Amino acid sequence: MKVDTHKNVEKVIRYYLKYLPPKGVKSILDVGGGTKPPYKGILKNRCEKYSCLDIREGEGVDYRIDLTEGTVFEDNEWEWIWCAETLEHIPEELENKFITELLRISENVVITFPTPIHPSFAEDPGHH
Repeated sequence: MKVDTHKNVEKVIRYYLKYLPPKGVKSILDVGGGTKPPYKGILKNRCEKYSCLDIREGEGVDYRIDLTEGTVFEDNEWEWIWCAETLEHIPEELENKFITELLRISENVVITFPTPIHPSFAEDPGHH
């Protein structure tokens, strides 16, 4: 059986809300937001420009890009990057490239990820 989302997505989303970028920012890039970005509504209401970047194509994806291969974005083009539960899906040998690109294209980066002690860790098969 394939699981496309957390069994308890509402609880997981509420947990990460304390790390949101402040209201009134210029731009937020939701990295790894997926084809149906769960944080889109709340992030879009915090900025002038919201976009979603993911490695997969989908209705909610504005930029289909693999960050480990670089991007066409300028240095600090985005005021904030929101990267929720994505880093743990990047192959370990590519994590440095991924994070380096995040830091190059944005002034501020929020990276959240579950650990084995967080309930969401076991609810998403991609975390194993």
